[in-house]
Amino acid sequence: MLYVSKERASTFLIDRKFLIKQLRHPVYVEMWGQGGDTLLDGELVLPECAAPPGQPQATFMVFDVLVLNGQRTLERKLSERLAQIGSGIVAVYRRRFPPAPPAGAGVAGATFASMQAAAIAAPPASPSGSVGETPSHPVAVRAKAFHRKHHLKDGIFDHIRQVGKDDYEYDDGKRKNKNDGVIFTPEDDSYWCKNVPLLKWSVEQDSCGSWTQQRKAGVRPPSLPAVL
Repeated sequence: MLYVSKERASTFLIDRKFLIKQLRHPVYVEMWGQGGDTLLDGELVLPECAAPPGQPQATFMVFDVLVLNGQRTLERKLSERLAQIGSGIVAVYRRRFPPAPPAGAGVAGATFASMQAAAIAAPPASPSGSVGETPSHPVAVRAKAFHRKHHLKDGIFDHIRQVGKDDYEYDDGKRKNKNDGVIFTPEDDSYWCKNVPLLKWSVEQDSCGSWTQQRKAGVRPPSLPAVL
């Protein structure tokens, strides 16, 4: 997660083990900490290639928003939360750091529906303590691409291929990253998914498409949008 604290005027990355790293750069508080705290769910992407001097070291891929500028959003349905990511996170970031003209990987527009931006190539962050700084800012912020379920084949599965014995890769010509499956998120539920389960199809478990139900048992897969 990425946590922007208004009171501390600081930004923190929090991993699954609740290890915390501080981003000692004021730009995140300036963008998302003026009206209150901001808490984003996502993952830190650490590309293998070195970044040009002055570029971010990594990319935080946002796939949900719990609090934005002091306003709780986690009880809202998914489509509303995604709209908040588009207008309150990505649009704000792009105004502050306008994307360069497309060269190779395309740059997505400011609306959530067109967010297919590639992660910025960068060296890995330091293993502990604070993430290192650059003259620009240490971590870029992007949004993960969501797809409707009826676009599973042409939008997702057609772009997943095996690249090693146990490795899979997603490459649609705009975005290229390692992949371990597809997550299905309830469109009309809150962040907690209280009414319908979160589902995952894992390419490693079953290349034919086995389901792993993350929450309640006995609920059939509903009509859901999917996110890589």
